[in-house]
Amino acid sequence: MLAEVYYAKDVNQMVGFSPLPLARELEVKYAKVCDIDDHNIDSIFSKLNWEPRKYIEYPLPEGILHTSMSVGDIIKFADGELWYCSVLGWDLIT
Repeated sequence: MLAEVYYAKDVNQMVGFSPLPLARELEVKYAKVCDIDDHNIDSIFSKLNWEPRKYIEYPLPEGILHTSMSVGDIIKFADGELWYCSVLGWDLIT
């Protein structure tokens, strides 16, 4: 399953200080960094931490200051589910 990966533009979102984003805020507070053919959020997280350059085109989108997936970033699956990388695992965004 193809998933879209979005990185947070706001550093506060990245360190978990902000509340969970709303689905409608995705295009405003985040920038899409890649598509990845994987259906497992933990596998995607690992890939984008160990080998981000293999999956992400450079230069990074405007406003993105980090290369590895981190707290505050989002994975969007083809079925529309949005998963937020939190300090302790993943949260489903509604």
